[in-house]
Amino acid sequence: MVIGTPWPELVWGLWNANMPDRRRLWPERYCLHIVPLWLEPPERREALCRAFEQEVYRTCFDNPDQMEDTATWLPLMQENLPTEKPRVFIIAACLSQTASGGRIIGGVVFEHYSCGDWLATYLAIRPEHRRSGLGRMLFDSMLRTIEAHAGQTSWDLYAEAERPDCVTPERLAEANARLQALAALGFRRVPIAYVQPKLAPDKESASDLMLLWYAGRSEDEAPGPERTRLAAFLQCFYAALDQPAASSLRLMLNESSANTPKIATEPLGAAHT
Repeated sequence: MVIGTPWPELVWGLWNANMPDRRRLWPERYCLHIVPLWLEPPERREALCRAFEQEVYRTCFDNPDQMEDTATWLPLMQENLPTEKPRVFIIAACLSQTASGGRIIGGVVFEHYSCGDWLATYLAIRPEHRRSGLGRMLFDSMLRTIEAHAGQTSWDLYAEAERPDCVTPERLAEANARLQALAALGFRRVPIAYVQPKLAPDKESASDLMLLWYAGRSEDEAPGPERTRLAAFLQCFYAALDQPAASSLRLMLNESSANTPKIATEPLGAAHT
């Protein structure tokens, strides 16, 4: 799907001509727009969201139990949601030959919970545009959004990733490459037996993922989230999906309730492959 309507002026934009030659994976005449979809008018927001889902997101994720869609995202991109529901943000990257129109080639989906913390749910780049610096660009745009919304309020950022020991040998290299990319962005593993709640009534919970914590702002030698804060986030996450009494949540809360105030996270890498 090609979006042919002009982009609003309130966007983050970068000209490909300003990129170093090693990152110039598309012709010089092209312009790359970084577009926050929640600022778009409703009709354009839906069109962009569907384009991102169909042309990018579904080329990167294939496990139906761990996938969402436009029908889930759009209602949650509104302001003034019920307290238990997270607000969804999507930032899309659009490649264009002009200052208007273009094709979506990547995006990041992230959620803000009532406890004050954030979950980066999906970072997706079309295969032909990977290793171009686009993932870092989208991630930095997400961080700027979080900082702008948080103001002076403290926050933590979490993410999820496949456990390499749970993937098939054919997909092991891909899973390890994803972990290396997440480590380069500043994520570390939270050492708990993590279980993702069911994302919908017709889906299954996922025990083949691990929970990650963003340590990019931490100056601690052994960085990690506060145990009480992690517990509050997990409770918010499960409550948002109508599973506040799930046994997997109780187990994680018990596991994270030791006497030390923080959980020491672990680096991502060969130790978990």
